[in-house]
Amino acid sequence: MKRSSTSMVSALRRAGFALALVFVVGSFPANSYGQDEPAPSDTPASPKLPKLYFVTQSKGFVHPVVKRAERAMLAHAETCLTEMLAGRFEVVCRQDMSTFPEGFDDMSAIAFYTTGELPLDDTQRALFLRWIEKGGAFIGFHSATDTFYEWPEFGELIGGYFDGHPWHQKVRVRIEDPMHVVTAGLPQSFEITDEIYQFKNFDRERVHILASLDPESVDISKGKRDDGVYALAWCREYGRGRVFYTALGHRPEVWRDARFQRLTRRGVDWATRRWSDLLEGGLGGWHPVKGDETRWKLTGGVLEIAPSSSSLMTVAEFGDCLFELEFRFPEGTPEHGGDSGVVLQRHYEIQLRDGRGVGEEPTTVDCGALRGLVAPKVFAGKGPDVWQRLEVEFHAPRWDEKNAKTANARMTVRLNGVLVHDNVEISERTTDQRPESPGNNPIVLEDRGERVQFRNIRIRPLVP
Repeated sequence: MKRSSTSMVSALRRAGFALALVFVVGSFPANSYGQDEPAPSDTPASPKLPKLYFVTQSKGFVHPVVKRAERAMLAHAETCLTEMLAGRFEVVCRQDMSTFPEGFDDMSAIAFYTTGELPLDDTQRALFLRWIEKGGAFIGFHSATDTFYEWPEFGELIGGYFDGHPWHQKVRVRIEDPMHVVTAGLPQSFEITDEIYQFKNFDRERVHILASLDPESVDISKGKRDDGVYALAWCREYGRGRVFYTALGHRPEVWRDARFQRLTRRGVDWATRRWSDLLEGGLGGWHPVKGDETRWKLTGGVLEIAPSSSSLMTVAEFGDCLFELEFRFPEGTPEHGGDSGVVLQRHYEIQLRDGRGVGEEPTTVDCGALRGLVAPKVFAGKGPDVWQRLEVEFHAPRWDEKNAKTANARMTVRLNGVLVHDNVEISERTTDQRPESPGNNPIVLEDRGERVQFRNIRIRPLVP
């Protein structure tokens, strides 16, 4: 690197390791450039967006999607990622790690689409891993696994190393975990044309595979893995940090593929623990509690109950989280007649109703109540035909190694900006006949025969 090791080290120390590794899906200011970057666009980047660095330096093979036609132009993958994460991150593109800024104080994530031995010395590498262990996000695309062969700890971090590409053709991608927030709502399998990697020093026990190659879609004899595992996307925890990687992204058209883009956005959101829109991509991330057909309607971002059809629950499962949505009982709903609810982990329901409430004091069936268990501190509900806002901080119960509960669930709830529950302990389930149990579970929107509308349904995982 052009800069001394000392300056890089001091920069990282000043940042408190606040730089999340997002291999190829970076987290830096959209249209924010260094000495080797194109000039900024006329549209200023939002100063409130977290920054994601997208490193596309090649010390080996230069992939066409990261090759710039001119110095002042972004490469195809850089352009696509910037557009893909617009409104989520400012993406700063770098093709020379020696041009990194002196300070990393405002850095939220780093993304790599890289090859070869990048210019980081031993001290910088140690700082880098330490930063991730303390909560950084690390996301890699395609040839991120074709990087740092002389740094074994990097291979352990990302999950493995490139070991050839036996196939470059149309293949079938198989979703291995459809209940993970990154893959929820994607088709169970889909076809795509791309260059397909195999990996060495890869062990599926060290990562959580999200998607893999369907072996029936290729001549599997061309591969050389004894276990027959050809993973295409995975994630893992690294200390308090997170790693997301996808092997896809060689061909230019893949970067414009809606399924790849959704996988990328969700992967970045998961790795950086940012908000995820649970209506992104339509109703594919939801299914009815009873039956197979979803009769609820999603129009213009507004989800409406089909009365008396079935409650709806997420495909993905969640634990500790921040959760928010807006809801409305349409005009014509009888006063105090609206009835629905939001159920976290299928056990703990927040009552949704129209109107302020009918008694002098809130009850366990008024809007904002933990249904049947804890009344809201104050009345905060509104009448029909008005959008209301629900904000929740949820902490799931804790369990020991024998599956005995050691701590109850807790919840803080704001209704229309008013605090109605402040870190309330939930000693038992409020709904669902199944007993409480360890692990994550879906979120349910209740159908009690009323027309109710929802929008802006978002979730953000919390560090346990």
